Amino acid sequence: MYKSFIAAVIICMLFLFSCVSTPKGKPAKITLSAVDAQLKTTGNLVYEEGPDRDNIGWWEKEDDEIIWTFDVADAGEYKVTVKIACDPQFAGSTVGVTVAGETLPFKVPDTGDWSAFIDVEVGSVKLDVGSQTLVVKGITLANRFFGNLQAVVLQK
Repeated sequence: MYKSFIAAVIICMLFLFSCVSTPKGKPAKITLSAVDAQLKTTGNLVYEEGPDRDNIGWWEKEDDEIIWTFDVADAGEYKVTVKIACDPQFAGSTVGVTVAGETLPFKVPDTGDWSAFIDVEVGSVKLDVGSQTLVVKGITLANRFFGNLQAVVLQK
């Protein structure tokens, strides 16, 4: 009976570990969603929700910051992609994604509408295991608003 109990405990532990670890062959992916961001603003920067939203909007100040703190379990090189939308008349601003001491600048594209989100690959960065902070901040404002930011995805 004691051996059966030990066997059951081992099977349960193996099952639990298989659920929380990244399966071999599957790349590590970290999604930083708008709803989870900390906002540092001197303007109107705000999390917006509703139909075609779930984003950070009213982003009009170069010193506004969108901040995430997250844990990295698998060190290595990660591709950085932002999910962003911008009305045609406001496109062209430059934004920077800063993480692990490196800033990756990109131009905000015309996506056709404030709710037409697209993925923009902005570069890659080496991440170590442990707690990391990622900051998205405007660098140069082209015309009144930077865009609507829905997420930042880091994928190995």
